[in-house]
Amino acid sequence: MSLLSHDEYEVEYEFVDTNNGIKTKTNILRGWPVVIFAQAIDYSHYKRYPEIQRRFIITNPKMDPEKYEAAIDLTFNRYCLPDFMYQSKIVSDLEKDEAREKIRELKEKILHVSTAIRPGKSNVFIPFEQSVKKSLTSKKASDMTIADRICGYLTLLASVNIENRPVIVLRKKGNPIAQTIPLATFEDLKETLFLMRYANGVRPCILDWYYDVFLPTYNDKTDVDYKTKGKLEVAENRVAVTTQQLVDATFKKRKRKHSTRQIREVYLDQLINEGYVDSEKSELNRSADIYFPVVNTTPEEVEKSAVFGSTPPESQTSKIIVEDSAIFPTKEYVISKIESLLKEAFQNGFLRGGINVDPNETSDIKELVEKYYENPDEYFEQKEKENTSSKSASENCTSQKAKITSESQEIHENNTENSMSAQEEYKTSDPTAKTALFSTSEMQKEFSCNYCSYETEIEREYSVHSANKHPNKAGYPDRNGRTK
Repeated sequence: MSLLSHDEYEVEYEFVDTNNGIKTKTNILRGWPVVIFAQAIDYSHYKRYPEIQRRFIITNPKMDPEKYEAAIDLTFNRYCLPDFMYQSKIVSDLEKDEAREKIRELKEKILHVSTAIRPGKSNVFIPFEQSVKKSLTSKKASDMTIADRICGYLTLLASVNIENRPVIVLRKKGNPIAQTIPLATFEDLKETLFLMRYANGVRPCILDWYYDVFLPTYNDKTDVDYKTKGKLEVAENRVAVTTQQLVDATFKKRKRKHSTRQIREVYLDQLINEGYVDSEKSELNRSADIYFPVVNTTPEEVEKSAVFGSTPPESQTSKIIVEDSAIFPTKEYVISKIESLLKEAFQNGFLRGGINVDPNETSDIKELVEKYYENPDEYFEQKEKENTSSKSASENCTSQKAKITSESQEIHENNTENSMSAQEEYKTSDPTAKTALFSTSEMQKEFSCNYCSYETEIEREYSVHSANKHPNKAGYPDRNGRTK
């Protein structure tokens, strides 16, 4: 039985006690313990590191000379000053006791809000939960952990700040214990995003290398790497960088010489585990990998892009992008969500203010929303969903069609006569004529593979993909009707 993975408030498990013989004993575990550990060893490159991330909120302080100097000062003060001078100059026992008392008061406050429900149950209402939920990505297992932490922070902050938050007090008929329901506000959401920013687990020095070396090296590349083998030209499936290219870039930017193994183990492994970088096998060297970014935003933007992956923030204000106008948290929307809560309470026999809850009485609800939810535009931004298939196809087609591989020519020979004639026209035309081969409607579509989910806006990459991944199969016309 793991202390970190049980679901019930009280669980019973057996273990073997080898003290004075071998016997089985039973333990009862009640509640969910808070586990905090500090470490100096970097575990980020371990295969089970994602499991540690799911179980712990990992944060890495950014160290600088000022912090080191302050730590040295504290060390000397602790050992070189008498206790009464240390307490007078640095921190006193009375101040420590006051801090402990504040923590006890905070604990009692949270317990008081939760007295009417069983342990492990939520008592907080988030009227804008749909707006946040639809902004989250849902492509991998870690997205579930991110969603759990966001909801956990929101409910905790609403309970901690209950004196400054709107509340609805309900009481079930026949039950003398009232149930206090705090309502999370936009301020709680702002604080949640701030906490999520510093819980991504990436060491600051690794992120600095990512933005100073990796991204500029990747962004400087305009075409895929390729080489000639005899009469064949072999190219990578996508634009990416190699460890050797990163070694050279690191030396150029930082004047530090690393081996390709050091670049992989010190930097790339952690960035891959954290979801900043991805890799695939190289077509030019099957024993090596090539690397490309997943997070391609600025350091200021990364605080949200790691959470709301497909909709990175437009600025440092970290507004949440809401693509569906029906769930944008306007005052009217928030009122409707609170009204639905009261209606549900009325149907389940709850009392409010000594009488049955009237779902049609909303005057006090409107006042509450006017006070606490008056500025959604400071935290949310309404934006129509972009059609990614129309992105800059016309910008890339001329530069990426300069060469055609022999492998692609062999595939094209299996296509229709129309495809073959388009191929000949492409090979003999100048760049302007090549661009004109595509109609306006074709230029707005991506190349989509007929045999898998691969898509790209670059014709050269599509041709290489067809030749390498689906040999002896016709690549044109593709799934979108694109022809050569």
